[in-house]
Amino acid sequence: MGGREDIVQRDQPSVLIVEDTEVMAKGVARILSMHGLRPLVASTVAEGYAVAVESVPDLILLDVMLPDGDGFELCQRILSTPSLAERPVLFVTSLDDVESRVRGLSIGAVDFIPKPFIAEELVARVRIHLKLARQGRLLAAAQAERLSALKQAQEAFLTDAEALVDAQCSVLFEAAQEAGGDQYDIVELSPGIYGYLVADIAGHGIQSAFQASILKALFRENASLLDTPSETFYMMNRALRRNLSEGQHVTAFYLILNRRASTGYFASAGHFPALAVSPSGKTRHLAAEGDVLGAFESPHFQTGNFTIDKGSRYWLFTDGALEDFEAGRSWNQGLAALEMEVLRLSAESRQRALSALKMSLFPGNFGGDDRLVMAVDA
Repeated sequence: MGGREDIVQRDQPSVLIVEDTEVMAKGVARILSMHGLRPLVASTVAEGYAVAVESVPDLILLDVMLPDGDGFELCQRILSTPSLAERPVLFVTSLDDVESRVRGLSIGAVDFIPKPFIAEELVARVRIHLKLARQGRLLAAAQAERLSALKQAQEAFLTDAEALVDAQCSVLFEAAQEAGGDQYDIVELSPGIYGYLVADIAGHGIQSAFQASILKALFRENASLLDTPSETFYMMNRALRRNLSEGQHVTAFYLILNRRASTGYFASAGHFPALAVSPSGKTRHLAAEGDVLGAFESPHFQTGNFTIDKGSRYWLFTDGALEDFEAGRSWNQGLAALEMEVLRLSAESRQRALSALKMSLFPGNFGGDDRLVMAVDA
C-alpha cells in the first residue's frame, strides 16, 4: 500500500521558451521546472519554429527581438500551422510600448509580459493560460463527442434511398460539420407514386440538425396523395413557425412523380429549381414561385405540373452543391457547372453519376456548407 504503483502519472505540461539571452532562458526554464512544468529552449526564430513543430508544446513564451528575425514573425508562423494553431503564445520582452502590445495581441498572442518580471507573476500567467487552453480543448472534445453522437443519430434517421427500389432514387449527402441542417426524404404516397423532398434549414450545428429531424417528421405527417405539394408546404409551415428559432427559415423543393399516369407535380419554398434531363439530352428547370417555410403566417406557394418523359432524370439539390466560397464559386456559377455535369453524365447510372459529380464539382472541399444532391429516374 502506498508504493509507487499507486501513483497516477500525469502528463507534464511543456513550455517552449524562445529567448536568445542564455542567462534569461536558463532562468525562465529553472523557474518553470520548479513549478512542475517541462521547459524547452530555443534561441532563434528558425530553431523556435522547428522545436515547436517537433514537440508541439502546451504553451510558448516568445521574446520579440531575436538574432534572425522577430517574435511577431514567429508568432504568426506558429499560429498559422494547424498543429500549433490552438497553442497559447505569450510575449516576454523588454518592449513595453502600446504599439508593440497591440501588434502582439492583434496577431494572436494571448498575453504580453514585460521584462524585468516577477517570477511568481510569470508562473501565475503561464498557469492561467495553460488552464484556459486545457479547458478549451476539453470543451471542444466534449462538443465533438456530442456532435458525433448526433451525426450517428442523424444518419440512422436518414432515409435509405437505395432500399426503396421502386422510388428509383439515389442520394449524395455530406454534412459540413458533424451534423448538418440539410434534409431529404422519400415517401411512397401510393403504389407507383412517390414524393421526393430536399430542404435546407438556415444555420448549422446541433440546433439545425435537430430541426432537420423535426422537418422530416412534419413532411411525413403531412405528405399525402390527396394534397398538392403547395398544400403540403402550407401545412408544414404552420408547425415550423412554432419550432424554428426567431429569424430562422427553411427552403425546400417537393417533387411528386406519378409514373403510372406519367405526370409530375412540384412546388418550391424559396428553393433552387430542380433540373430535368430528358433522354434526348435537353435540360429544363422545374421552377415555381414560393415563400420560404417558417417565416410567414400565410405564405404563398405555386404548384407546377408536367408530363413525364420516360427515361428522364430529375436532380434536386441544396445550395451546398452549388456554392463554394473557398474556391470562389457563386451559386449561379455552380448551377451552370451542375447543369453541364448532369448532361455529361446522363447515360451513367444514378450511383455512378453522383460519384462522378462529387469528384468533378467538389473533390473533398466542403466550402463551408452541407451538400445534398438527389437523382431520380423516371
